[in-house]
Amino acid sequence: MSSLADIVLPSFRSRTRSFLDEDRAARRALKMQDGICVLDFAVEDSSEDSAEVFSIVQEALEIAVGVIANADDSLGMLSEVVEELIELHAKSAQRAKPDPLVLAEWFIAFHETTEVDYFELDPVAYSKVLGEDGLARVRAWVESADAFRRKYMEKRFAVLDQNVEAIVRTHLAEDGYVVFFEELARALEEIGEYDAAWEYAKRGTESGSDWQARSCGQYWVDLARKWYPEREEDVAKQVLSTWPFLEAVLYPERFLEL
Repeated sequence: MSSLADIVLPSFRSRTRSFLDEDRAARRALKMQDGICVLDFAVEDSSEDSAEVFSIVQEALEIAVGVIANADDSLGMLSEVVEELIELHAKSAQRAKPDPLVLAEWFIAFHETTEVDYFELDPVAYSKVLGEDGLARVRAWVESADAFRRKYMEKRFAVLDQNVEAIVRTHLAEDGYVVFFEELARALEEIGEYDAAWEYAKRGTESGSDWQARSCGQYWVDLARKWYPEREEDVAKQVLSTWPFLEAVLYPERFLEL
């Protein structure tokens, strides 16, 4: 019987090192999705060796990052593969429980040695596995990381620490652009600060009529639906008064043919 690695990793490995144009990159991403489907099940399957699954996910992630560095990913399909593998890596780590300091060093190396610099690992997602020692190592690295990495990590550590003041400070350091109001609101929701999340979602929505305010409006309705259902109708009415076409997005069931 073939091992899990023999089944999964060929979906990620390439027979060529030549640059992948847009079409070949898309086809490669579709093939990788086959491997991700198998890994999705393996991560949740208690009969699988959790350490082996974690190792395979990590190798698949490293391969995928190497591929995207040598490809035209204009369609974003390879990026989706990498993002899904990042999520699976954090999830599989929860089961495998690798050595905290070894994981911390890999976490750091991912950001320092990767051939592309626009993927990030979330310390919040790894916090339970990293533990006190692993998190301390990552925090120490953040102090000397480049400005781009440091900015992201400071935001996520503020969430991990459930420090509302730090969350607001780190997320609104970009001159208060609307997109950061939504990001801030989501971070506050993440730690259960729903009233504060509501206020920033409202501010972002009411700040204008561009796509960023529209996105914030969609989020505001979703926030109301989850935590303040008695206020959803009023929020939706306000949002739809500015962007009436969003009704099909927010309430697709209203447009289903009977």
